[in-house]
Amino acid sequence: MADKQLLTQPFDPVTIRQRPGSGRNVFDYVPGGDVIARVIQATDNTFGWTVDHVELIQQSSAAYWLVRGTLTIPELGSRQGLGTHPADSVDSVKAAETDAFKRAAVKFGVALHLYTDDPAVNGKDAVAPVQPRPEPVTRKPVQRSAAPQPMRYERDEYSQLPPEPVRHPVAVRNAGNGSCPECHAPAGRPHATRCRFRDGR
Repeated sequence: MADKQLLTQPFDPVTIRQRPGSGRNVFDYVPGGDVIARVIQATDNTFGWTVDHVELIQQSSAAYWLVRGTLTIPELGSRQGLGTHPADSVDSVKAAETDAFKRAAVKFGVALHLYTDDPAVNGKDAVAPVQPRPEPVTRKPVQRSAAPQPMRYERDEYSQLPPEPVRHPVAVRNAGNGSCPECHAPAGRPHATRCRFRDGR
C-alpha cells in the first residue's frame, strides 16, 4: 500500500534546486533522482512506469525531445506526464523521460508544494506578511547658481560732455609797419617758427 503522507511530504530545502526561467524569473525544482527515490520509498518499489511516446521535434533553430509516459501507483491509479529536453547530447532523450516522470509524480502530490500557493500543501502561512511601505523620500530643491550678469559701466556727468577740441598755437602775424627785427617777417606775415615774437611777446 502506498504511503500517501510520504508521497506528499515537502522536500528538505537542502534538496531544492533553482533554475532560470523566462525573463528574469527563477524557479525551484527537485532533481529527478530525488523524485524517483521518493516514489520508490512511498510505494515500497511497487509502482509502474511506461513510456508511451517518444518524438524528436525539429524547429527552425533547434530541436528537442518530447516524451510522454504513464506512472501507475497501486491503489492510487495512473497519471500521465509530458517531458521535454533540448536535443543537445546523447542523454537528452533520457532527460526528457525523467522530466515526464517528475510531471506524472507531481499529479500524485510529489513535490507539489513547489507548484502551488495553497498553504495546506506547501506549509507556508496563508496570509503573507505585510511589508511596510517605505517612507517617501523628500528631495531638496537643487540650488542653482544665478547666471552672471553682464557688467555695466556707469558714466559720470563729465563723460557726457563732448571732448574739447585740440587747440593748436596760431602764429602771430607781424603787426608792425616794417619787417620783424628777429625773423625779418614783412608786415602782415606770420613770424618764423623759432621767432621770439611769434607768441606776441
